[in-house]
Amino acid sequence: MFVLALVGAGSKAGLVPLHVWLPLAHPVAPSHVSALMSGVMTKVAVYGFIRIAFDLLAPPAWWAGAVRAAIGWYHRRAGRLGTR
Repeated sequence: MFVLALVGAGSKAGLVPLHVWLPLAHPVAPSHVSALMSGVMTKVAVYGFIRIAFDLLAPPAWWAGAVRAAIGWYHRRAGRLGTR
C-alpha cells in the first residue's frame, strides 16, 4: 500500500523517475493552469503522501516531538543570527 501511495503521489508531484509528463505539460498549458500545476498540484500531492505515510506507519516515539522542537529551535536561532 505504501509503494502504491508513493507511485501515485510521486507521479503527481513530479518525483524524478516519475516526472516524464511534467516537462511536457507546463509549456503547452495556459499560464494560469501552469501556475496551478507548479504551485498547488505538486504541493497537494506531497501533502497527501505525507498524510497517507503517517497513517500507514506506526506512531512516532514519545520523544520524537521534543527532538523536532529542539531542531526547530536551533534552526530558528541560527537563522536569526545569520540575518544580522
